[in-house]
Amino acid sequence: MKTGFIFLLLVCISGLAAIQAHSFGGGNPSAIYCNQMGYRYEIVKDNLGNEGGRCILSDTLSVNGWDFLSVSGVVLDSVSGNGLPFAQISVQNTTIGTATNEEGHFKLDIPSMFSGDTLLVAYLGFETMKIPIPALIGNTARLLLKPRTLQLAEVEIIALSPEEIIRRVVANIPENYGKDSLILTAFIRSQKFAR
Repeated sequence: MKTGFIFLLLVCISGLAAIQAHSFGGGNPSAIYCNQMGYRYEIVKDNLGNEGGRCILSDTLSVNGWDFLSVSGVVLDSVSGNGLPFAQISVQNTTIGTATNEEGHFKLDIPSMFSGDTLLVAYLGFETMKIPIPALIGNTARLLLKPRTLQLAEVEIIALSPEEIIRRVVANIPENYGKDSLILTAFIRSQKFAR
């Protein structure tokens, strides 16, 4: 009997879960997990011919009693036709969102309670696009963003000696830093590698 391993990747973004599961070499307990989470399980083979599987998202899925709608597409420059990498995709007035990949493609699973809302597509140097979510469901959207030119205010450049810069920095310390005590919350992430 072959021994196998299970690889589960759970990515949580704004409370949404996307799951990819593989179980190469020994049964497929991942199928049970996928089905429990509301995904469809599909058997695949890797490059070595080992059988495994993956969880597939459909247009509508249910996770822990929440129904989700899947929206996907590509964000392109309307002038050149090139994909816009890392464009921001979000549901208006929520924290639900994603970013496009290097070619401008994206996929976003949205809770069905937001199915009547608007999707915002933003990219620096381009006009923000607003699209009703119902118009995107079931289609692979081709979103063409128009370039936007901005008139910048005039900038005056003054040559100062390093001594004058330091003098001005020290003189502005009371203005730039308050005298009140502060309580800050910080987070740290550390990894421990076992050998």
